[in-house]
Amino acid sequence: MFYRPHGFICRRRIFCKFNGIGYAQIIDAIHPGVVPLFKLNFNAKNKDDYLKNLKILDRSVSKLKIPKQVPYNTLCNGKFQSNMEFVQWLYSYTVKNA
Repeated sequence: MFYRPHGFICRRRIFCKFNGIGYAQIIDAIHPGVVPLFKLNFNAKNKDDYLKNLKILDRSVSKLKIPKQVPYNTLCNGKFQSNMEFVQWLYSYTVKNA
């Protein structure tokens, strides 16, 4: 199915980000102290824990008055397309604000 191993690695890395930890750390790196990292579950193993982490991220983004709403219901499912769209938005936001 995958002829290029780099393509598979890229897809695998994005797929593993659906727990919200990576997204929260990027926002916290741009705006230190806004995301309460101590509330995040770094050992999240199920969908409820992922959802909790993503809701904390959504509250932090809304606190910053960023017009983007975090689609936590679709991100926690681990779908590649929704995670890829959010990663692309996060990248463009980082380039503009970091």
